[in-house]
Amino acid sequence: MESTIVILGVTGDLARKKIIPAIYNLILHKKLKNFAIIGVARSKHTKTELINKSKEYIKGFDKNVWNKIKERFTYLRADFNEGEKVCKIGKNIREIEKKYNLKEDRIFYLATLPDLFIPIASTLNKCGLTNKKDKIVFEKPFGNNLKSAVEINKEIRKWYSEESG
Repeated sequence: MESTIVILGVTGDLARKKIIPAIYNLILHKKLKNFAIIGVARSKHTKTELINKSKEYIKGFDKNVWNKIKERFTYLRADFNEGEKVCKIGKNIREIEKKYNLKEDRIFYLATLPDLFIPIASTLNKCGLTNKKDKIVFEKPFGNNLKSAVEINKEIRKWYSEESG
């Protein structure tokens, strides 16, 4: 498998404790061969700071796999409520994909609060950052209650179907 993995909300616990270690294991077991990891959040961090926070959650540490993750990880700053800034990361994503000879086959992982699902999904669509092959993963909880979950699902279906990807 090859893919560009875009983690929106990369500074949170979910990315540090679960997503990056899961990507590590995919690489270790040769399930993910050609890839780029693009972390996006609004906080000021360096890529080294962010990636090193995941190190303690990785079992059976392999230095070669870790070095490949460090090499292929990029951190971009954007506020998800400012759609224009999120659109600008599209240029960065395409440059990174060109650098690693990746096709436009992306996984967008929304490791954010449910309140950001609709604005992010709308912006990704509006900016042309997603296509029919891409996958968008929404972290749970999916809303704060049944009513908000139904509303989020209704809005997201304007741009994406469950079958896409």
